[in-house]
Amino acid sequence: MLAIISDIHGNLEALTAVLDHIQSQKATEILCLGDVVGYGPDPLACLEMAVTFSFNLCGNHEEGVIQKPIDFSRNAEIAIKWTKRQVEGTAIWSEFLNTLSLTEKRGNILYAHGSPKLPTSEYLLPSDIGEPESPTRPTKLKSNFDLMEEYCFVGHTHLPGVFLESMKYIAPQDINNHFVLPRNEKAIINIGSVGQSRDHNPNACYVTTDGHSVRWHRVPYDLGKTQMKIRGTALPEFLANRLALGE
Repeated sequence: MLAIISDIHGNLEALTAVLDHIQSQKATEILCLGDVVGYGPDPLACLEMAVTFSFNLCGNHEEGVIQKPIDFSRNAEIAIKWTKRQVEGTAIWSEFLNTLSLTEKRGNILYAHGSPKLPTSEYLLPSDIGEPESPTRPTKLKSNFDLMEEYCFVGHTHLPGVFLESMKYIAPQDINNHFVLPRNEKAIINIGSVGQSRDHNPNACYVTTDGHSVRWHRVPYDLGKTQMKIRGTALPEFLANRLALGE
């Protein structure tokens, strides 16, 4: 059993709760699809946990800290610059950087932060399915399906769900949080976010998979403690407020 997590975003309370839940699922490995840092108040503590995972992919927030923030919102840019001041020059950050890759492939499964085509930057959204009559409907998703063998797990949007090669989108709540991997078409599975949900459910989100199916788990955590920590830093108040709203 594998546990796949993403978008921790410096939220130690959410990560700790998720790791405890993973232990109860008896997962043998933890794979992280990026954005361990950014937005949240505990980047260093989250990095200390992340270096123990089987692998960590480079997310756009890691990329923003390593290089410079480009095309980020004002609040996200403030958070990246704050995060950089916390982690730059630390031994744990240097160690973490050595674990990062853009993508990882295991058998017929590809792992990326954003998408197969643009691993750190492209957002695959439910709206990309488009209208059936639209001539451009399949372009964005098709270009990604063409780059993968069978299945791909992603994060980045913080919106859990499944994109099928037949141009269908499935939300976890519509399938009781359980998806059987199809044998006759490709699928891109978004695993959701540990540290900053955006599907109007404030609980942390991650998936487990046995290679035959995928299950999303929603895990409550001490959200108020994370909010209090954010408000005790120079991070924007907005980043604390949004956690309770799941957006």
